[in-house]
Amino acid sequence: MIKLKYQIIDDFETIKKLSAENFDREYNDIEGNFAIEINQYEYGLYYDEPIEDEQWGWEKLFHWFYAFLEICIELKTENYLLINDIESYNSYIEFKMNGKNVIISYIISNKFLNQTTSFGMGYIEKTQPKPYEYGDWKDVEITYDELKDEVVRVTEQFFKELEKINKNLLESKYILRMKNLVEKVKNIK
Repeated sequence: MIKLKYQIIDDFETIKKLSAENFDREYNDIEGNFAIEINQYEYGLYYDEPIEDEQWGWEKLFHWFYAFLEICIELKTENYLLINDIESYNSYIEFKMNGKNVIISYIISNKFLNQTTSFGMGYIEKTQPKPYEYGDWKDVEITYDELKDEVVRVTEQFFKELEKINKNLLESKYILRMKNLVEKVKNIK
């Protein structure tokens, strides 16, 4: 079981008034909290109760959505990938294909990788950092279809939430690109 969880925490009053062009020029991302729950393990920050003023996370949400969409696409041709958590100097989520399943682990490395590849806006790496160690959990196995379905479901939910805030945001070049990636993931057999 995998669940992606997010909360938008941003300047709603400003965002509500922006055109897509102004959003692209001045913001180019939405901030909030983001967490990954895989079986009984969790990585990231997410509050189950309503957010209060003193709570924050300020993750770059587009980064996470792009990264997970790209992981779904790239795992069809790559057997090993990492999401580099750009808000952390040493945390990575590792993805290894095992037949029709994906083995996911949390790894820690103080070595910055030189092979960083941005397929889109998320930061995906193809090489395991050395030295590294496993974090709080490792080798959690789910099906590729579980991963793919959850990524599409939550990304489309994100689009609907953005539409409620400001429908102009759906015309942002960043959102249009993300929508294109969603379609690619949906078409993966």
